[in-house]
Amino acid sequence: MCETAVISYHRTAGKAIDLHSVDPTIDVYRILAISLSYYPREDKLFWYHSDSGVYNVKFGYHLAESLERKDTSSSSNSPRKWWDRFWKISYFTTCTLCDGVWESVGHALFRCTRARAIWNQTQFQVFSPKINNLNGHDIYSTLAAAYKDSDLEKILCLMWCIWTERNKELHGTKPKLPRIICSFPDVYLEQFYTAKLPPAYGFHKLNVDATYDAKGSVIDVGAVIRDYFGDVIVAFSKPLRGCYSTKEMEANSIIYNFKWALSNRLAIHSIETDSLIVANTINKLSSTSCVSHFRDLIDDISLLLSYFPRVIVSHVKRETNKAAHGLTKFSLRLDNDCSWLGEILSPIYSVIVFDSIH
Repeated sequence: MCETAVISYHRTAGKAIDLHSVDPTIDVYRILAISLSYYPREDKLFWYHSDSGVYNVKFGYHLAESLERKDTSSSSNSPRKWWDRFWKISYFTTCTLCDGVWESVGHALFRCTRARAIWNQTQFQVFSPKINNLNGHDIYSTLAAAYKDSDLEKILCLMWCIWTERNKELHGTKPKLPRIICSFPDVYLEQFYTAKLPPAYGFHKLNVDATYDAKGSVIDVGAVIRDYFGDVIVAFSKPLRGCYSTKEMEANSIIYNFKWALSNRLAIHSIETDSLIVANTINKLSSTSCVSHFRDLIDDISLLLSYFPRVIVSHVKRETNKAAHGLTKFSLRLDNDCSWLGEILSPIYSVIVFDSIH
């Protein structure tokens, strides 16, 4: 970490440094890939292997344990290989929540005592005599034929919740009460459709995302800017070289795309990202400590936004951020910064059209 401080100092001072002359054993590529702040700051030392940036015995133990597992992973007696072989064995299982009843997808979602407690508090009667013998596709086909789209959306949300809470309970977590689960679909769907609403008249919305290509160690940050009518005003992508964590990639995406929009005098009034931790930390809903590369990036974003106090940064689900995500996936093959003015790229054309008619 001392070398990190040296690089930070020389970059902010506008000087060059030959890393190989400092220590030939240093992983030069990874050091140059560190997400340094865009503004002068004090150099800091921190523990890279935790979000807090502060070392404690717990983090040290987990790191040592993970390194030991890595060293033994190539062994023929590796636990991982044993478990891979074990899970390939065909066997029947029973529901541990229902005292020996044969478990299936249909049982877990509809017939289990936990599931029935939830369905009994809803308006939907989705029970079928053969539900235990149906696979996922057949269950969906049956429901789709019996319910209108608005009801089907709520039923699928409930199935998602039941499956999630069931897994949590099986792994020792206390499940949510049925009434709380029953209220989830309405809240989730409201947030989903609100996120798809266009900005107010005369305003612009910036959707950002980042994608990583491990083979080429390339990151692409991209953005799609739309107006009140849902029309694409401009799209932008920028390739970056480096090895960043997911949250650092998403934070960089906001910085690069927002700065690019400002440099082109595009008035942005809302920013949407599918990274919950980035949105929460920007809005000070996360307790992430200040001692980290990630926190420095968040501070940079906050500084940029301080000049535009009306800009709102919000989290959206990946389903509502498909345009920006599709753009970054497409742009991984590009070598330079690219922008498209008033043009809808073919990889995201269907997404833009779908959003405009719903």
